[in-house]
Amino acid sequence: MTTAQAHYGWRYYDPETGRFTTPDKRLSLKDPRSLNLYTYCQDNPIKYVDSWGLSRLDAGVWILVDLKTGETIILFSESIIRLITRILLGAFLMALSIIVLYCFSGVLGRLTLDPFFIAPGFPRLLECLAKPLEYWLHTAEECSNGWLEL
Repeated sequence: MTTAQAHYGWRYYDPETGRFTTPDKRLSLKDPRSLNLYTYCQDNPIKYVDSWGLSRLDAGVWILVDLKTGETIILFSESIIRLITRILLGAFLMALSIIVLYCFSGVLGRLTLDPFFIAPGFPRLLECLAKPLEYWLHTAEECSNGWLEL
């Protein structure tokens, strides 16, 4: 009994056996699973996808919908989770550093009674943070114009 094979870009797939009938074109000596040229996505179709039959890619985001109940499940690949974690961690650390700088400038202002360090509000804090940046940009400009000898 012969079945119609599905053509996926570079490879043919037999739906009856659940296997590719032509070898994968990509081979990596660093990955022992790629030595079996008839596997699909390193035998891990949940984590990887291979739309063109050339090489595996992280699956990214999968949205599964149960047609009977309408329940929706969203799955994220490890790379997407790492990316989201880095973004959230970066935002948290940035917010934390702003709070610490704000508190430090207020404490330093109260200890020294220097009006420059007393930050009554967030705009004053941003102004205090911008002054060093302005200084370094000006210094870098002078260096590029040859005014400062290093």
